[in-house]
Amino acid sequence: MGEIYILPVNHGTAWINSKGGVDVRLNYHTSEPMTGRMKADPEVGIMTYDYLMKGSFAQVATPENPARSPSAGLLYVLDNGKFFSHRRDKKAPTHKLWHSLQIGYPACDRQTRFPEEVMIAEGSELVLVTKNSPHYLLVPKGDPVAIAINKELARNVGVDTSRVLEINFESQKGPDAIELYDSQGMISRTDGYVNMLWEEEMAINIDKICNIHFDPEDILPIDTEGTFRDGKYDHFNRETFLFDPEEVRGKKFGDHLETPTVYKSEMTENGRAAVLQTHHTFSSQMTIYRVLCIHWDCGREIGWNISGIFI
Repeated sequence: MGEIYILPVNHGTAWINSKGGVDVRLNYHTSEPMTGRMKADPEVGIMTYDYLMKGSFAQVATPENPARSPSAGLLYVLDNGKFFSHRRDKKAPTHKLWHSLQIGYPACDRQTRFPEEVMIAEGSELVLVTKNSPHYLLVPKGDPVAIAINKELARNVGVDTSRVLEINFESQKGPDAIELYDSQGMISRTDGYVNMLWEEEMAINIDKICNIHFDPEDILPIDTEGTFRDGKYDHFNRETFLFDPEEVRGKKFGDHLETPTVYKSEMTENGRAAVLQTHHTFSSQMTIYRVLCIHWDCGREIGWNISGIFI
């Protein structure tokens, strides 16, 4: 959890695109960063989705109900089709202990304009190492920025970074998109899976699926989320779940998970490593619902709509 740098958005629209996905256009009217969270307004959210589901354009940001720079993240999917999801910590400001993706806010002015850079930084917070000892740190092939971020975050929690293996991290195109504009015109267009939330604050988020092309039986996840306090890194050591989409097909919030695979890390003589846990109930954020519903078609039978919320 690093610095947060976000800009207010007073003008934004959304519509259903030709693929059946959601496109969002946000206009930055100032370069002055904001502090604090946006106000919650579920009624505005219901009205917005009502317009979208009727095929109309919807206002997602106005001077009276502003938005902010989109957050962004990655969902790591293994070659066997399973995916990783962490469980938010007890001190999270919203959605405590819910399942989520590797998502975060922009950390600088440039990231408010290019959400894909936020995706890389946030995805890197889930460090992947080989299961067999000695462990190798798995990093994106040919991406020096992502490799540097991976190494730094791994070192923060005590992962041995002396052995590195570059592998193919392949991002997939999504059905939705966010377009960012300022007074000079379009800044960027980012595809992925869009989520718009109003229940605890007005938030717009975009995520991508990233396929990890490596032996799925030889991958261990280590969540590195934390913060520096008095010069020392406070590692939250969140749980990481390995989900099979079929295991959560038709699951509602709070449903029991029969045999989930859950990892939490601990220090060993070979550095930090992940160990199996046992649990739990399914308590997913909309970010996961959105991908499950569209990418894996898991959820339509219990009424998940375009946003992942229940109807």
